[in-house]
Amino acid sequence: KLSKTADELIKKHGRVKLFIKGAKFDGWEDFATMQKHFHFVKEHHNYVEKLVFISGAWWQKFMLNFAQMLVHPKVKIFEVGEEEAALKWLES
Repeated sequence: KLSKTADELIKKHGRVKLFIKGAKFDGWEDFATMQKHFHFVKEHHNYVEKLVFISGAWWQKFMLNFAQMLVHPKVKIFEVGEEEAALKWLES
């Protein structure tokens, strides 16, 4: 579902900015799901201008810091409660 929605937004706007609330994300249900997610990121990251991620767990920060070396968009990690600052950064 996300891929279809992302493709439609990219087709309409070209490049997009993403605000992801991931603090409640506990991980992928299995390896195949994780692979699908990484494939989605690989196919779409060049169309993302900036990405904000609201983080909750240490491993999310680790994964995002690592991903920043591999993906195109500017990525900034914020903590729960910093949503207003995250939105300002995303809109700047």
